Amino acid sequence: PALTARLLRAVNVGANRRREVGSLKQAVVFLGMAAIARWASLMLLYSIEGRPAGLLHSSRLRAEACSLLAAERRQDEHAAFLVGLLSRLDALLRLPMHQVLRDLPLAPSLSGALLGRQGPLGKILEAVEQAENGDTDELPDAAVTAWNASRAFD
Repeated sequence: PALTARLLRAVNVGANRRREVGSLKQAVVFLGMAAIARWASLMLLYSIEGRPAGLLHSSRLRAEACSLLAAERRQDEHAAFLVGLLSRLDALLRLPMHQVLRDLPLAPSLSGALLGRQGPLGKILEAVEQAENGDTDELPDAAVTAWNASRAFD
């Protein structure tokens, strides 16, 4: 029930007018598959118990920044979001990244980005990691603005 309520609330986030939903299928249609995938990924991330809220927050922020940078570079922003989101999974699970990825059915481009910062997705992740250390030169203005606003509340 709690996840259903969150899904239904998500339908109206950013909408100009309130949408009435008659079924979960309709909610999924309103949001679209990409938004549902993002939403589900975030819900799963936040379901990991006993982890610092700051680590969860930075994982979400990193995923959003990767997505924005990928869009600017005309790369797959959905894959970049996932790479950013998963890039902190080792810290969240307290396991080495190669062990975390062993059981995940990821495309080689994603696992390469996560393990060795390889390929376009790896370069995107690397740029976002540099931004975490204060070097925001590689990030688009929208990501820098979101980054600075989010860090103000940390």
